[in-house]
This record gives sequence, structure tokens and C-alpha cells, in this order.
Amino acid sequence: LEPEEYTAIARAEGFAAARADVTLHQGRDAEVTLRLEAGASIEGLVRNNGQTVTASVSLASIMGGDYQEIVAAESGRFHFSGLP
Repeated sequence: LEPEEYTAIARAEGFAAARADVTLHQGRDAEVTLRLEAGASIEGLVRNNGQTVTASVSLASIMGGDYQEIVAAESGRFHFSGLP
């Protein structure tokens, strides 16, 4: 990698993403520690006129950051996990 500033990101199912900025310098090692913490989840059911439907469901933070999109199952159910 070129010497400059990077953002290291670690993700794992069921955990909130961990991030840390790290600056790389020519000829020097850099170390960063990322701690994953259990994340929150949101689940729901998509309905149209009382019937469950398959639909695209989007989740975005008003504070910026991650944007996620999933497709609800035929049952209309969706589940986001690993949220901060």
C-alpha cells in the first residue's frame, strides 16, 4: 500500500462494524486494533394491501455511514443485523 491515510474496517455477522483510521509511512509498520461488539438488529414484515410481498428494503443512517439493502423473502419478512 502507498504511504497515506486509510480506514480499516472489520465486519462479522451479528456484530457492528468496527473502524479505525491508520496512517501508513514509508518503511514503517502500522498497527491498529479493532474490537467488534454485538450489534443491534431490526426485523419486520412488508405488506401491500394486507398481503405480504417480496420487496427491496433499504436502511441508512441519518448520521451517515453504512447503507444496507436487502430483499424481503416471499413471506415479506426482512432482518438487518450487526447494526451499531
